[in-house]
Amino acid sequence: MSQLIALPTCSVCRSEELEIATNEEFGPITMCNACGNAWLATYEDFDSSLLLSIAS
Repeated sequence: MSQLIALPTCSVCRSEELEIATNEEFGPITMCNACGNAWLATYEDFDSSLLLSIAS
């Protein structure tokens, strides 16, 4: 059975157009391409898998 994983979205404009940049002081930062909002990256931001397959 497969389960759809939700994509991370911007907390300001809800856009899915996100980019991960590296900052020397803070580490990986997620930036929104639509509105320019930036926040510290989380594990969910790095997860590029869109479909989680569960073996039975």
